Amino acid sequence: MKKLNLLFLLLMSLCTYQMYLGQSFTLATCSSGLTTNTYGPMNSVTATDSKNRIAFIIPASQLATIANGTITSTYFKRLSSSGSLNSTTNFKIYLKNVTVTDFGAADLDWASEIGTATPVYDSNPDTAVGSTSGYKKFLHSTNFVYTLGSNLAVYLEYSQTAGQAAAIAWDYEYGASCVNSSNNNTTKYVLTTAAFGPTLTNSNYRRPVIAFDATVPPPTTVPPCTTVSSPANAATGVSVTPTFTWVASPITSSYSISLGTTPGGTNVINNVDVGNVTTYSVPSASPLAYSTQYYLTVIPKNGIGSATGCNASTFTTTTIPCPTVSAPASAAANVSITPTITWSAVNQATGYKLRIGTSAGASDVMNDFDMGNVTSYTLTTPLNNGTVYYYTVKAYTATSLSASCTERSFSTVCVSTTVPYAQNFDTTATGSSSNINAPICWSFVKTAGSAGYGYVSSTGPSSSPNSYYLYNSSDNSGNIMLVSPQTTNLADGTRRVRFMAKGGSAGYTLQIGTLNSTSNPASFTAIGSSIALTNSWVSYIVNIPAGADQYLAFKHGLGGTSRGVYIDDVFVESIPTCIEPTGLTVGTITPNSANLSWTASTTPPASGYDVYYTTSNTAPAMTAVPNITGVSGLSTPLSPLTPATTYYVWVRSHCSGTDISVWSIGATFRTLCQPPAILSANGAAVCGASGSATITATADAGATITWYDAATGGTVLGAGPSYTTPVITTNTTYYVSAKSNGAVTTVGPASPSVLGSISSSNYDIGTYYQIFDVTSPVVLTSIDVFPTSTVAIGTNSAIEIRDNSGATLISVPYTVSVNDGTTPQTVNLNYALPVGTGYRIGQGLGAAVNLNRNTAGATYPFTSSSINVTGNNFSSGPNYWYYIYNWKFSGVCESARQPVTVTVNASCLGTSEVSTKETVKLYPNPFTSTLNISDVAKVQSISIVDLAGRIVKTIETPSSVLHLEDLKEGMYLVTLHMKDGSQQTIKAMKK
Repeated sequence: MKKLNLLFLLLMSLCTYQMYLGQSFTLATCSSGLTTNTYGPMNSVTATDSKNRIAFIIPASQLATIANGTITSTYFKRLSSSGSLNSTTNFKIYLKNVTVTDFGAADLDWASEIGTATPVYDSNPDTAVGSTSGYKKFLHSTNFVYTLGSNLAVYLEYSQTAGQAAAIAWDYEYGASCVNSSNNNTTKYVLTTAAFGPTLTNSNYRRPVIAFDATVPPPTTVPPCTTVSSPANAATGVSVTPTFTWVASPITSSYSISLGTTPGGTNVINNVDVGNVTTYSVPSASPLAYSTQYYLTVIPKNGIGSATGCNASTFTTTTIPCPTVSAPASAAANVSITPTITWSAVNQATGYKLRIGTSAGASDVMNDFDMGNVTSYTLTTPLNNGTVYYYTVKAYTATSLSASCTERSFSTVCVSTTVPYAQNFDTTATGSSSNINAPICWSFVKTAGSAGYGYVSSTGPSSSPNSYYLYNSSDNSGNIMLVSPQTTNLADGTRRVRFMAKGGSAGYTLQIGTLNSTSNPASFTAIGSSIALTNSWVSYIVNIPAGADQYLAFKHGLGGTSRGVYIDDVFVESIPTCIEPTGLTVGTITPNSANLSWTASTTPPASGYDVYYTTSNTAPAMTAVPNITGVSGLSTPLSPLTPATTYYVWVRSHCSGTDISVWSIGATFRTLCQPPAILSANGAAVCGASGSATITATADAGATITWYDAATGGTVLGAGPSYTTPVITTNTTYYVSAKSNGAVTTVGPASPSVLGSISSSNYDIGTYYQIFDVTSPVVLTSIDVFPTSTVAIGTNSAIEIRDNSGATLISVPYTVSVNDGTTPQTVNLNYALPVGTGYRIGQGLGAAVNLNRNTAGATYPFTSSSINVTGNNFSSGPNYWYYIYNWKFSGVCESARQPVTVTVNASCLGTSEVSTKETVKLYPNPFTSTLNISDVAKVQSISIVDLAGRIVKTIETPSSVLHLEDLKEGMYLVTLHMKDGSQQTIKAMKK
């Protein structure tokens, strides 16, 4: 047997080591270098009677180098650089081969453990410890044979009767690669100044830094195969200069490596002996190929021979990285229409490809055009002027093409334009105070050093979705402007600008003028006086004088710090001889019609006014065909319209045959829903001084009949075709309506993945919530939430809705059934919400769980036909979205309430005397101008209601013939109020 003095530092099997015959060597540790007496071998401190016992287990995977060897010495690492132990100390070491990996959770019985261990050292350690730092050798009095495959248990006991002059501290291992930091039962210990107890009562995963001398027998067989630990088998995205790591194999003197592109292949590395190490790095001078599958074989060897039957592991290298593009800069403006694109070379690349499109992700200009192995390329075909382009540069090799490369944008140089043109800011992405922007060919211009800024904003535009925002911050001097494209015919004296504007507060000002260059804000020349803005959108018109410069400018009026002004719907046009009307107003809205009125034009049109309306929010072109022409007055009805539909309407003046104004600023309205009708409503009588009665009603098929105690508002008393009153003593009027729910509609993002960055949190509605308005009555049917893996399946939670005062309207419990953060959990709410603003929705108070949310990407408002989500209450996160996704709702359409009266008659003889034995009939139906009543003697009065619920006619003392010539064509509900207190409602159609 040959003697090998081996200084063996315990650490993860990944650590590199070398073996030399007849000498010691030291291996690197994982995480150490921190002083301790708690986890070290000796509690060598200044206290009298200090002592400690510690036991720890070293796994077999870290002991392969000394397999079946005889351990002759143990080393511990001292960190204190000065001081010696006094003569009152004693130190003991015990070793034992074990199969267990830890001691279990219970306290460790010391006597039982050392009773089956081998005592290898029992002495005063002062000489061995010495007075300097470093590894300290404790020569065994009894040698110990470590058995291959066993774990090694180490037991240490230290005591001193007198305190040390200065504490002597020791090194300990705490790195997760060398010790199992998730298992607190691999180390047991106790520290005390009293007598030792029978057990070690403390548990941990930390242990002393330890080393051994061992005599290892020569091998008699070839070594076993090793296991490659990195890259993991079948790994992807591996570096092209990877470091291969494998588990140390016992009785091994070196390893050979083979690497190929086929199973068992050696075409890359052919059986190269890398020495007695457990890592090998591919040199950066000879990297592997990108996007290629490789097969790695590591074979242990010793003096007997090489391991046999070792399997290869496989991995695939990463795709070639994206080049770093330097020009054009991201979001660069005024770029040449034949731009030169430049980038940095990528190692191993054999060429580069270029994609260009006119929208994000598009390739309609160039689709992965091969530019060759160059680092710049100049387009040969000119791009369009004044256009935003999106481009991506990718590197490639024979086996790989860059993926997910950053797409950048630039806008080409603008050419001068001519009147007319318009700008509503709606096709430009929104900016921010840190992302100043303007529509293409427009410019934000300010005096150098100004703190002001301007950007396209989605906050409260005149026409959705965007407007432009100018803010002066701390500036109260200088120029802060939005500037138009160069306009060659702007200053011929026949042009004007028409626009909408408002201030953050009333009294803020805006100045219109011109510039001679966007690079010279001091060249601003004012046109007229400053405009005093209100805090509401108002239309303004400014005529541009002859001789002005060619850039139109909207200049912030300053007048104080921290002032914001908004601009929208800009039209630069010829001064017309025919002026459009203003002040469009829509009223008398029904399910099928509305009445439009306006303020007269300053140039009264001889041919009247034209009206254009549509369900699309797109302003009509001059060539658009009007729906209504030649209106001589200042109002007109709009019909027929579709119920529950949003309409947009514009008016223009028609002064003569070809002299027509531009279309006015539009107006928006929404028709009422078409409610189901109450077909009949029957009152009742109570005979006697008090009692209850049952009243009834019928309605259109599918409608829900609802009973109330008031004509508006009030309390819902019940639902269904009948209602039994409580005991009453006086005549009482109740009210009944018919309602139905519309189709299910959604609002808001469907899931967190639709918006920006995602994170989870568990704030309830008392802290953070979403805010929304209801513009027409709805039933909020359901929402989705996305619980994360930290929430156990079966956890109870809730969704809560509050009004704008914070009062809880409803809290709906639910039980978590999914928790992967991507699968939606639908919570059914089915809660009716009336029209209102500032509603709140969030996690139930005291019931919050970790749900996914967005911390970027939400651009408010999120609008729909009935619900508009306007924001959240986190002032520092205006683009956050809290928890509630995929809102589903249906509209509620309810008829006007009909009165139903119960009379109390103390003198009646029985119910038969107050019942209506025969119903009264109306004829003919449909009718033209008159309607006959079959038994008018029973009728007290008549009310006629249109289908929008408005009473259009009341007849107090009806005759048998009703003259209804003044009613418009359509459907009506005729309610007969009977003399006995009952009611009868009949649907009648006027032709």
